[in-house]
Amino acid sequence: MTNLSIGVSVLILTKNEQKDLPGCLATVSWSDDIIVYDSLSSDTTVEVAGRCGARVVQREFDNWAAHQNWGLRNIPFKHPWVFYIDADERMT
Repeated sequence: MTNLSIGVSVLILTKNEQKDLPGCLATVSWSDDIIVYDSLSSDTTVEVAGRCGARVVQREFDNWAAHQNWGLRNIPFKHPWVFYIDADERMT
């Protein structure tokens, strides 16, 4: 059986989420385009993301609207649909 990817990119918002990130990544493994959008974590969040195969984009968080809009304009997503999730959340 072939593993078919759903045409949705995943954007995981993080800031010091080394403990929660692996669980979140496991629930969105159906996507072939997972981006961890990190707000300059001081823990091992970036390393965890890399070990799990996610792309990492870093930007200092200023406010929710500006951060989200910057991400949509500047991150090169593979798919036209983007699913947002925080690292402490799980896709069911």
